[in-house]
Amino acid sequence: MVQLILSRVLAGISGAGIISLVSVIVTDIVPPKEVALFRSYAKITNITGRSLGAPIGGGLSQTVGWRWSFYGQLHILIISVIITACNMPSTLNQTPQESTKIQDQENRFPRHPQLHGYNPPTLISPSEYGFQHYRAVFTFSTF
Repeated sequence: MVQLILSRVLAGISGAGIISLVSVIVTDIVPPKEVALFRSYAKITNITGRSLGAPIGGGLSQTVGWRWSFYGQLHILIISVIITACNMPSTLNQTPQESTKIQDQENRFPRHPQLHGYNPPTLISPSEYGFQHYRAVFTFSTF
């Protein structure tokens, strides 16, 4: 049961970032006239998954077990990764002016230690408790 709870926590944390990331990717790749259409596709898929996930997942966990629910998603994950790898452009066609804007934004926060993960909790926690201790795991998962 602990594995199931931890898996659900990880899925929730990951899903929150993916929802925002999809909006950013759609805005970058899709032409401006079609952004609303593609975002609506993403939202419909998200809402449908949330609505159908609980009843289907509950039925599967009672019939085949909760582990098989996760194993059943593996082939969907592999197919999605292949489709994304084949269709996602590696770079956008940027004009020199756009690349200058990006460099200006990167220089607003030059070499800030916490942005690179060199904050004191991540340096102190493993040395005091070891990497297997829950405090070290929590520190690395939050910072």
